[in-house]
Amino acid sequence: MARQEILRRKDPEPPIVSVILSETVLRQPVGDAAVMRDQFSRMLEDARNPRITIQIMPWSAGAHPGLLGPFVVASFDAGPDAAYLDNALAGQVTERRKDVARVGLLYDSLAREALSPGASAELIAKVIEELWT
Repeated sequence: MARQEILRRKDPEPPIVSVILSETVLRQPVGDAAVMRDQFSRMLEDARNPRITIQIMPWSAGAHPGLLGPFVVASFDAGPDAAYLDNALAGQVTERRKDVARVGLLYDSLAREALSPGASAELIAKVIEELWT
């Protein structure tokens, strides 16, 4: 909840967040239908925030480099950009410019393959409807 407050604060200005999620996130049951419906409804609400971009990587994209594992690219006003790569054993943070640039290019590549933010919101809404039935 505290992390979510960061996205809603007024001062200082909240960060800009851009995320690409696999369609699997929408389709694999975690909790019951009511819990999932609430989570996806919150996701849709967040997607209306101009500082948050949510894209869904559809199953139809097939194999893509995002399957290698989760990662985060963070840019800061003061200080070097950083990348965080996650795996089953541990996470790794790097501030090496070449590495951060490579991970940034990976993100850009995935964003081009993913559904647009509008189409992603439509898919999330469709899944919410499916959870009602």
